[in-house]
Parts: sequence; C-alpha cells; structure tokens
Amino acid sequence: MTIPLDGQLVGETRRDAVLDLTHRGHLVYSGHVSVEVLDPDAAHPYERVAVRSKDVVHVLPLDDQGRTVLVSQHRHPIGAPVLELPAGGIEAGQSPLEAAHRELGEETGQRAGSMVMLGSFLTCPGVMDERAHLFLALDCHPDPDAPPADEHEEIALERVPLSEVLGRLAHSGVSDAKSTLLVLLSQAYLQRQTGFAGS
Repeated sequence: MTIPLDGQLVGETRRDAVLDLTHRGHLVYSGHVSVEVLDPDAAHPYERVAVRSKDVVHVLPLDDQGRTVLVSQHRHPIGAPVLELPAGGIEAGQSPLEAAHRELGEETGQRAGSMVMLGSFLTCPGVMDERAHLFLALDCHPDPDAPPADEHEEIALERVPLSEVLGRLAHSGVSDAKSTLLVLLSQAYLQRQTGFAGS
C-alpha cells in the first residue's frame, strides 16, 4: 500500500495536496489534504496533516406525536452499522438549511413544517476542518415528493419517541456523538419554548 502526497511547496509549507491511496495497483481514494511544516526554523520542525472536508448537516425530525426517526447505516471506517439521526454533506451552492431539508427528505421521506438551526461546531478539529450544522425539524409529515434516497446508502429507519432516543443511542453498540449532541440541544430548545423536552 502506498500513500504518495503530491502537493505544491510554498516556502517550507506544502498545502492543498492531493492524497492518492493506492492498494494493489488500484487507486482507491483521492482527496484533498494539507500537509504543513510547523515552525520550519526550529531544530525539530514537525508536520501536521489535515483532511479538507465539505460541511455537513444533522437533522432531528419531530412529528406531532413527539416521535423522531433514527437511521441505521453501515459506516465503512469502523466496519459496523451506526444508529444516528439523518445527516449528510452540504452540496456545492447549497445553504445548510437547504441541505437539511434535502437530507430529511432523502433519508426519511418526510418534510418539515419548520426548521430551527441549533448551532454549528467543528467535528474533529485535530484532524479535519469539517463543520456540522445542527437542525431541529418540527411538524414533520410524509412527503410524497421527497427526493429518492442515495443509491449508495443502505439504511434502515426506526421511529422512536424523543424521550427514548438517548437510551437507544447509548445502547446501540456504536453511538454517534453528533446525534447525541443534537438530541440534547433539541430537548433544551423544546424545554425553553414549550416546556416539553421529550423526557
């Protein structure tokens, strides 16, 4: 297995390299990374690698009965299915809100009466620059015009009362931290707005 970094040198810093991952003579991954030499004048300069990623959205759908939808799908990096809230990347030219509506439709077949953005955060700043935008989708209902699911995703849906979501995530075997954070933020928002926290 070879991992050549083919990037431009800017002084003592190599930026916006392309990582080509080759296995048994076949290119299996090509993506953007940044390899930077930190403190190049020091006696022992050191490098850091960063994965450059598009931003993502995570959505907690809530219907008029206080239920949400969890998605179970296989995540290749860990080789196991993960139980999580609907999520996906923000496509070029899309706003986070537009992406949230699209992902909700693609993964659950639902439409939201309204969307509330609860915040955004860096998911793993020690390794990558990905930023996640978190949404609470209210008054969700089936959408006959929902876009089709991604053909490369094999997902299973589970409708769960909001009061049981944290327990399901905690006991699913593999939990997703972003989904857990979104549940907690959603419960706090609902408690402030309506006195209902789903607990």
